[in-house]
This record gives sequence, structure tokens and C-alpha cells, in this order.
Amino acid sequence: MSNGKIVTEGEVLEEASPVSAALKAQLQDALMENKRMALSVGDDLALFEYIKGQIKALPPYARIKAPVINSNHAEHHAVFILADAHSEEYVSAVEMEGSSKYDWQTFTDRMNTSVDKVVEITTMMRQSVPVTHAHVFYLGDWFLGQIHPAEHAFGTSTTLPLALPAASRIVADQVMKLAAHFDQVHVWGMCGNHGRDTIKPVTKMTADRNWDMALYLIAREFSRAQTNVHWNIPQSIMDVAPVMGWGCMLTHGNCVKRSHAEPLFAISRMVDMQHRQRRKGKDFDYAFVGHWHDDSMLHGECVLCPPLIGASQFSRYLMHQSTAPGALLYYFTEKHGKTCSWRLNL
Repeated sequence: MSNGKIVTEGEVLEEASPVSAALKAQLQDALMENKRMALSVGDDLALFEYIKGQIKALPPYARIKAPVINSNHAEHHAVFILADAHSEEYVSAVEMEGSSKYDWQTFTDRMNTSVDKVVEITTMMRQSVPVTHAHVFYLGDWFLGQIHPAEHAFGTSTTLPLALPAASRIVADQVMKLAAHFDQVHVWGMCGNHGRDTIKPVTKMTADRNWDMALYLIAREFSRAQTNVHWNIPQSIMDVAPVMGWGCMLTHGNCVKRSHAEPLFAISRMVDMQHRQRRKGKDFDYAFVGHWHDDSMLHGECVLCPPLIGASQFSRYLMHQSTAPGALLYYFTEKHGKTCSWRLNL
């Protein structure tokens, strides 16, 4: 009480600290600015624009010219598909009865081996047909991620903050190596479910809240000096990539809910329903799906892509299936679509 007047706590604090009113005003302004920026930035893609200038581009690979052949065969495009790398996941050989193992070095080796095989097989193809462009379909799940926190203590060979930039550089290097052997390289980066930063699955802002998106954005900046690389990073759960006039529907595959012991029926239904929705635009001829760590073909049009990581403790002992690690390589022509395919065993 002062001079018979009751003084509030706020007035006492303000009298003790004459600048508190100014600080309050600054704090209010800062909060309003933060809210305004959150609304204007809106998503991680826009936020990335603030930091991408700090990422130094890797030096480009020198272009290696394809041999000139006397052939009347149609032009071909290569399509390289890779899914479910789980780069920082650790699979113990002891826990797998010696059947498989996986760590950061294994991830690095398989990334290098897969791109070497694409170049080797394309060189073989070029003995008879011209192969000019490459399309790279990355189907997500680059990380074990944070959706299973209990696994972090024993399930990873490195932490996510260390894995993110390192894996991004490896992806960029893989794309740039391809770019040395093709006229143009078109990359499509889809986000998976393991990279999300929410515990529960979401259907909105699935890419904006996903470490896979960060990997693609950083890899794009690393590879920007390789001028014949073109990145497509959809924010949608699905997208249709054009290859010589043929539509390839890409999705990680977690949009499908398992309804039986095998997911094939549910995946088949998803593909049929997507065709029905897309009759008036963005329909597709082929579908490529990851997520299920399987290696199957449905109805001649839907491909379940094998996982780069291969088998793990979860797949072997809880799912009771073990798909060998691998990636896929197709060749397309304008007239025939898919003409031949290779499984890249890793």
C-alpha cells in the first residue's frame, strides 16, 4: 500500500524495473512477429529458403559421353527406383542368426553399388540401343527416424542429426554420378512414414513435417552445380512422374492399411481406387510403391519395390518374411513403355 492506495504486483515490478514496460512491448512485438512469420513461412519448404545459401555445392562430375552406335532402335530412358534405406538403422548379425546385418557403412556401400550397377547395365544396353535420360524415383524412408523412440538406444548406428546431412550428401553424390553418364537426370523424392516428426500418422503437411523432405532439399543444394539434374520434390502423398509419355504413380505406400496377413489385396484396391479418381486427370500407367519391404508385381502395373536395408529383426521375427536388399532398374521407350527390367541385388 502506498499513500493509502493499494499497489498491484505488476506496478511494484514495474517500479522496481523501469524498463519492464518497454520490455513487455518488445516481447509483444516479438511474439506478433513470430506469429506473422509462422503464417507467412507456413511450412518447412519455405523455411528452407532462409538456410539453403549456407549449403556449399559439391563439384560436378565430368560428363562421360555415351558411345555412338549405328542403330535404328528407339531411344530409351532408364528408370532407377530406390526405397526404404533406413540409413542410420542398425541390424545386428548376431540377432539375425547371421542371415543379414546393416549399419552406416552398409548403407553407404549399397548406395555406391546400386549406382555403379545402373551405369554398368546402361553401358551394356547402349551396345544396341540409345539410352539418353535417367529418371530416379526415391520412395522415402531414408531414416529409422523418431517414430519409435524406444529403439533409439539400441536400434541405430548413428544419431539422426548426424545422419541427415551425411545421408543427404550421399544421395546428392549418387545423383551426380548418374548425371555424368546421362544427358538429363530427373529426380523425384517422395516422403515416407519413418521420417515424420509426429508420433501419430498424419495426412496433412506430411512432407513439411518429415526428415525425408529435409534430405531431398539438402541433396538438391549439394548437387546444384550439376546442371543436368532436375529435382521434383512433391509435397503430396502421391504424384505422377512422366517418363516418355507414360505416367508413373509414385507413393511411399503407407497410405495403404493392411487388411490381411499380406498387404497385396489392400494395395491392389488402392491402385484401382486411384485410377477411378484420376480418370479426368493425372491417371497413370504404372505404380511404384515402397514401405512394405516386399518385392512383388500386381496386375502387371503395380510394383512393390524391395528395401535397400533388406531384412531386419522386425521383418524376420514379427512379420516372418525377409526380402533381400535391392533396388530396381527399368528401361522405357515412347512406344512400348517398360521394355525390360533388372533387380539390382545388393
